[in-house]
Amino acid sequence: MNIDDDDWDDDFPDGVYAVPPSPGEPKIKVRKLSDYCKARGIKPSDLIEEELKEFISERSDDGRYDSRTKRDSIDCRCGKTKVFQIDTVEHFVLERKILLHHVPHWYCRSCKEVTYNIDTEITPLLKVVYRLQLKAIDWQDREKLTVVFNFNADDGLRQDIQSIINENIDNIKDGESFAIIHGSRVIVGQRMENIIAVQKIIEKVF
Repeated sequence: MNIDDDDWDDDFPDGVYAVPPSPGEPKIKVRKLSDYCKARGIKPSDLIEEELKEFISERSDDGRYDSRTKRDSIDCRCGKTKVFQIDTVEHFVLERKILLHHVPHWYCRSCKEVTYNIDTEITPLLKVVYRLQLKAIDWQDREKLTVVFNFNADDGLRQDIQSIINENIDNIKDGESFAIIHGSRVIVGQRMENIIAVQKIIEKVF
């Protein structure tokens, strides 16, 4: 098939062409890399490692590349291989099962063992989740103020409760239980660090 160069350029006016990375490989921010090199009159091969890090995405779309170790697999003690993934991990604290969603970890498909990088601090989060009597928490929410529920509620009620809690956040102390009166309801919960667990709603009787 013959394609006129001018027609080709018209279809791709930014002048940047890229081949998608293979699974497990880091994603390169090609356009930003190109702009950076053009502005300095250099080629990508002239960049030092520290400069190149600025143009590598945190992970590939399938979550199977660890940007910290720059590896997608490690050896497992069973003799097989552990792969890097960001997924749900199941833990038991005493008798209670707790699910941690979107956790970066290494997983062996052969022996089912899960391990973490040394800076992935799972234990402190599990302690908080256990004390708040939660069944699950999203790992990505650990550093931001998060409201979770210990009971089923529709989306509308959850949004109302979250708004009420945000309005009263300055009065909710870390490590303490709280009760907020709103209309005919009393919202009861507990806060530990950045996690606020709503334990129940009590309908006031008049």
